[in-house]
Amino acid sequence: MIIKYGLISLCASVYLKQSRYTALSGRLNIALSVLYAFGSFCTKAIINTMWLANIALLPIVLLGIEHIIEKRDIKPLFLGFLLCLTTNYYLAFSTGIFAALYFLYYSFVMQKDIKSLVKPFLLCVLTVMLTGGICAVIILPSWMNISAAYNDMFAESGAGTLFVWSFADIAQAVGILQETSATAVSLHAFFGVIPLFTAVLFMLDTKISRREKLAALCFIMFMLLSFTLRPLYLMWHVFREPTSFYGRFAYTAAFLFIMLCARCLSALELKNKLFTFIPFGFVALLAFYAATAKNTTPWLMGECVVITLFSAVY
Repeated sequence: MIIKYGLISLCASVYLKQSRYTALSGRLNIALSVLYAFGSFCTKAIINTMWLANIALLPIVLLGIEHIIEKRDIKPLFLGFLLCLTTNYYLAFSTGIFAALYFLYYSFVMQKDIKSLVKPFLLCVLTVMLTGGICAVIILPSWMNISAAYNDMFAESGAGTLFVWSFADIAQAVGILQETSATAVSLHAFFGVIPLFTAVLFMLDTKISRREKLAALCFIMFMLLSFTLRPLYLMWHVFREPTSFYGRFAYTAAFLFIMLCARCLSALELKNKLFTFIPFGFVALLAFYAATAKNTTPWLMGECVVITLFSAVY
């Protein structure tokens, strides 16, 4: 387990340094990599050790997307997503969705021409289909052996159940709002206050263009809505209701904030240093929410209070 958590940090560190988007090295790189590995989702996933591989491989898959866009090189994406599927094909679905969103985000931010993206897009699709086909040779016979029959396998799959849903199932699936951590079960998506703090600074950084800020804001809003809007929430879980572990794609949202944090730290320039009080105020509001919300964990409250006191001293 120690080696696995070390690999999660290592893969995050490789992305933060090698990615053309973040290009962050040194102590800040190590600090953010450790935050990713020891966020609440990763530490909670110790009870589901099969998930840790996808958590570690997510940054490598994102690097693979960049390699296809910039160099037309499919090897990093092929190897990364192949390992995602072979280790846990359920969570690989979430990794794949986030990678597709990253393709759009990276292309928009780097101002890639639409015509120049046709070939990279097709290469990404073919690579994912190739890895899926290779893994199907292993996964399908194994699943058929477990379920004993093809019909049973189809009945238990997400695609199969879509055709046999009752009206009650459909109503529940298309319901507008999904229960959140404040009203139902805990959401394991905490990864430190500093990335949240820096995500606000990201929007104030004068070196970052309005185009990039708008794209980042849309990306953040989509991820947050995925925890709230039920159709989006079910999409991340292969269109099926997860049990006992709310928001199983939370590691992707955590990495998004860490990625934006790295981007901000690598190009931080504020017009006025007084602007730093804006994220301090944001963290103070977060601390207030943490203190009043249901199912609040003590360490979340504690870190929010400490960072708020620190902001007052600052």
